[in-house]
Amino acid sequence: MESNDKILFLYFIFILIGFPIWYSMVAVPRNDIPLSAMENLPQQVQHVNDLFESSKIIKIIAIEFEGHFTALKSFTSIQNLCKEHKHCTGLEKLRVKFDEKFLVTNNEIDQLLYDLINKNSSRPNDLFYLVVFPPHFDHITPNDRLVIGTHSHAWISLSPHNLDVLNLVLDSLWKRIWTDIAPIDSGIRFPAQPRYQIVFHLVISDPSTSASDWEIENAVNKYINPFIKPLSSMAEFNIQSQIHFYKSIASGLAKLQKNGEEDAWVIGSHNLHSFINVETGPGIINCVLYLPDSNSRPLYILDTNQEIVKSNSFMLPRLGGIVVMNINDNKLNVNKLSLLDLQKPFESFIAQTRELIGLPPLISESTKTHQIELLASKNGVCEWEIMSLKKKHSLELLTKSASQLMSVQKLVSSLSVIPITPEIATSIVNSVSDVQKGIENAFTNTTEFLENAKSSSTRSHEIIFHHQMIPQLYMILEHKIAIYAPFFLPFLVKYLVSVKTQIKNRRKKQVKE
Repeated sequence: MESNDKILFLYFIFILIGFPIWYSMVAVPRNDIPLSAMENLPQQVQHVNDLFESSKIIKIIAIEFEGHFTALKSFTSIQNLCKEHKHCTGLEKLRVKFDEKFLVTNNEIDQLLYDLINKNSSRPNDLFYLVVFPPHFDHITPNDRLVIGTHSHAWISLSPHNLDVLNLVLDSLWKRIWTDIAPIDSGIRFPAQPRYQIVFHLVISDPSTSASDWEIENAVNKYINPFIKPLSSMAEFNIQSQIHFYKSIASGLAKLQKNGEEDAWVIGSHNLHSFINVETGPGIINCVLYLPDSNSRPLYILDTNQEIVKSNSFMLPRLGGIVVMNINDNKLNVNKLSLLDLQKPFESFIAQTRELIGLPPLISESTKTHQIELLASKNGVCEWEIMSLKKKHSLELLTKSASQLMSVQKLVSSLSVIPITPEIATSIVNSVSDVQKGIENAFTNTTEFLENAKSSSTRSHEIIFHHQMIPQLYMILEHKIAIYAPFFLPFLVKYLVSVKTQIKNRRKKQVKE
């Protein structure tokens, strides 16, 4: 073998060995992931959501008092109605000894019914109970008035000639305890989050004419912690506080033209959007307490109808809320806001936070057939609200996770340059497993259902924004050719020309011989 042949052969061996090594170094890793399962997850989660929308979670308890002439004689009619209603799971008759202690307020009835219902430990704790009293018990509750308590029950006293209203009562109850909680089309609340951050801002226009500090730690312990403690099973809540000096509302102030307050000022709620310039983001709830200076005090907020807002507060959807606090002149020597001073502002903050996480205001209303009265819990959130919000929260997180995993599936299937490293593959498998477990636990274990939803949401979010996936979206085939062609093309051309030349030389040599 001639020297030129040896050189070309060595080059060929180099290409034969070197190219696979180079390709293995630049090839996109593609570990196996459950593509078919990822594609079907949104449909499976939607099926669970449909089942929740038609679930039977309301159980009727018909009360009959022993030793009293008034009895619930329409038990059979209620039983038939309950079988036909899509959200009613059954009817139970409960005989109770008549006692004068039933002649009490709604809050006391609420606690009495809670004790009465929970005496029987076999009753499921994920149901909502509608207690039906015999008619003519006006001393307990007026006929045809639905009262929704702070626990997982409501009660009503039905007049005998108006039992048909029970069907409408069940519809109203379902709307209150499920449909109105965290509505999907709401532009006010934050999307469901595994964690929330509540930031309290004390904004002081002029410290020399108002307080310059506040008892924020004590206020959080007294007003906020009792509110978020029962919600901590749904999501993690972190609390921060800040004080801002010499920040005032620059525009939008106007003199009050009524109520006889010539020195009062007003500002339209639409002017507060630009004033609240704080950190924003998913789950960041900003609660701003503004202290105007003496030149613009008292300051009142006007609603869209140009009426003064009683709470002197305003809420910004998916951001937070602001409360304007007018300090009395006799408190100008006090440089720190006390717990008592902060009570009303923090009540407004709790009301705003409720709406921002998906809990509507507890406002009583009247329909054509019955009245609806809602009792407010002392800590700011009712037991039935937590029960429904946890389920809605879990469903939303699970839906979001399933949607993100399907997006990953479409991305990976359509673009071969997307890497699937062992780390990413493990995260995808675990996230898919969490969604599937959440679907299994949706109607059997509310706690596990929520934990699966939060875990899958966190993992799917990390997968979407994984640092090894995003850069490779731009490493398409044309880019690789543009990068590596200057390295390999000159050598390849030179090698092929040399091979062709060597073949010609050998043929000429054979012809001469």
